[in-house]
Amino acid sequence: MLRSLKLTLFIFLFMALWGARPILAQDEQSAQITSPQSGQTLFGSVPITGTATHPQFQRYKVEFTSEETSTPEWLLIAEVTQQVTNGPLAQWNTTLLPDGRYQLRLRVILRDGTVLQTVVTSLVISNKIPTALPTALQPATPLPPTDAPTEGPSPTPLILQPPTNTPRPLLPTPTATFAPITPAEDPAPPLVVAFDALRGAFCTGTYCSLGIFVFLGVYSFFRARLRPYLGRGSRRE
Repeated sequence: MLRSLKLTLFIFLFMALWGARPILAQDEQSAQITSPQSGQTLFGSVPITGTATHPQFQRYKVEFTSEETSTPEWLLIAEVTQQVTNGPLAQWNTTLLPDGRYQLRLRVILRDGTVLQTVVTSLVISNKIPTALPTALQPATPLPPTDAPTEGPSPTPLILQPPTNTPRPLLPTPTATFAPITPAEDPAPPLVVAFDALRGAFCTGTYCSLGIFVFLGVYSFFRARLRPYLGRGSRRE
């Protein structure tokens, strides 16, 4: 009975010593962020350095969340399957985030599912460039008067505008009017041919021509008859 009690006490003592073993300090060093540090002001692209090692190492994650929300949501920055000792863990681009206070977390995941982590709080992101206040203008110092006349304002150049086409009023379309044609007051008398006079003139001409032909015929007849006698008389002489 006494031996069983001693064995039980020995087992409890061994478990207590095993639970408080120095390996815990080694586990704490297996997930550590050395930069940035708590309370630091960040802007632009921020390098994250630290340590993520363990004999049972599988992978590590670097995450961030906002301190200004009631329900923090951790967002992934990088997930790496290689161990890092005092070196760069990830690169954090803060230009995509609104200015404010944030937290940074490193989680080292072991092959048996155990998670070792460390958190850096009160990181201030400030990417906005402060606007410089305008300085007050100094009052102008009056210049001493001079005898030389000051130049007047420069003449304003005239800008010639292109002429605009003013629409002309439409003229009324002339309408053709036709006046009735009236007959002439004194028309020329109609040409009347005097057939009786023409007939008398024709007959007179015919008669005259016939008389001339008869005279010539008679003259030729008597000349032919008298020619032998006329020839003899000329021969006697």
